This record gives sequence, structure tokens and C-alpha cells, in this order.
Amino acid sequence: MVLFLFVIMLLGAEQLRAHTTLAWQQPVALILAAILMVEAVYVLFIRPGVLPQASAAEAGFGSPQAVGLTLFNSYLLPFEVTSVLLLVAMIGAIVLTHKRERRRRT
Repeated sequence: MVLFLFVIMLLGAEQLRAHTTLAWQQPVALILAAILMVEAVYVLFIRPGVLPQASAAEAGFGSPQAVGLTLFNSYLLPFEVTSVLLLVAMIGAIVLTHKRERRRRT
């Protein structure tokens, strides 16, 4: 999520001009969407046994509680270092963007 914020803030999307779409893009997108929907219906309803089922031993694996316990017990220092680095990078991106806007106004 932070990566997307950096891209949006530093991209300068407000300066981009509108691009025209190619005539073949919309029909191809509709055909691919229809194929995806047919495949999803097939996997979910016609062949439901294709998807793997979670066993009782894996029931707690990946739950929010298990992820939180692992993150804050085993990986506390890397988590804190990463959070500080992301905070500094976000503040730097805001400062850089603010300076650019100030130069444009004057």
C-alpha cells in the first residue's frame, strides 16, 4: 500500500495528458473477462473438488492471530526497522512533492 502511495505522489499524474485507447482493446478485454468468468464458474461449481481443502492441522496457519504472534515475537526488530524506514520515505516523498508544487506556483 505504501508503494502505491509513493507511485501516486511522485508520478505526477496530473501533468499527464489523456491518451486515446486503441479500438481493439475493449473487445479483447471483454472476451478475456468472459473467459475468466466461465473458468471461475467451472472451478467453483462444476468441479468443486479441484480446489485444495484445508486440513485440521493447517487451520491456524495464516490466521490473523498466528501472523500477529509471529510478527511481533520472532520478527519484532525487522518489523520496527521497516516501519521507521517507510515512515522516513513517506515524509521524504511528501517533502519532495511539496517543493515541486511550490516551484510550479511561483
